[in-house]
Amino acid sequence: MQRKSWILLLISFVLCSSLGFAFFLSRSSPEVLTKESANSMIEEMKKAVSHKSVGGIMAYIAPDPEVEIAKMHPDNLALLISRAFHVSGKLIADCNNLTFVGSGESPTTEFDLVVHHQEQSMTAEDYRGHIKLRWRRVNVPHIFGLYHTKEWRIFSAETDGKDPSTFGDT
Repeated sequence: MQRKSWILLLISFVLCSSLGFAFFLSRSSPEVLTKESANSMIEEMKKAVSHKSVGGIMAYIAPDPEVEIAKMHPDNLALLISRAFHVSGKLIADCNNLTFVGSGESPTTEFDLVVHHQEQSMTAEDYRGHIKLRWRRVNVPHIFGLYHTKEWRIFSAETDGKDPSTFGDT
């Protein structure tokens, strides 16, 4: 065999092995959402706020056209968060009074959220409200939709705080 053939064969083998590994990983997602895993996802979103990572927050939102987060479509929410991150200083998200109710296929998490931003020697409160997240196990596409995994994501969120569509306004 020629050298090019061996290289193509090796690349094909690596690609097939990677897809096979990804397929087996996709079958190992948890059937039931636990309080610990929900808390872990909320902690990751808090870190994403402090790092101003829109993708870090949106990764926990279900990729479904029916999703509604604080009466907004996820695309609108991503733009809103991006705009707020752009115009604000250092952000800190605090979650208190966290409660988790695991009821099979649609568990909920509730907590009080306060978002502060810091600029030089000043700290200001940007948002305060009670948040209720509804979780659902959904198909999440990976590698341009080549394979899907069943993962827990936020399917809807409600808040009693101020209208989030005004975030980032000066």
